[in-house]
Amino acid sequence: MLLFAVILILREVLTANDVTLQSIFGALSAYLVIGLMFAAGYATMSAFGGAPFFANGQPASTATFQYFSFTRSPRSATATSPPRPPAAGRWP
Repeated sequence: MLLFAVILILREVLTANDVTLQSIFGALSAYLVIGLMFAAGYATMSAFGGAPFFANGQPASTATFQYFSFTRSPRSATATSPPRPPAAGRWP
């Protein structure tokens, strides 16, 4: 249901002819809802997974899932990610 709401919000934001305060708030709310959906997904993976979700004994709480969702997810496909070593994609 939240995904449907995000799609509706983004459709209105992206089809608007002008950038208004309402369209900026719409884009911001879509970003926040997407981040919270990722946090819920991470919490679900942690609950049903056998291994700890975070390294070094970091506690898995709602706050850490939200922090991870908003700090790591947007950067995972950008140039700030470390480059993959050349041999990482090859089988020996």
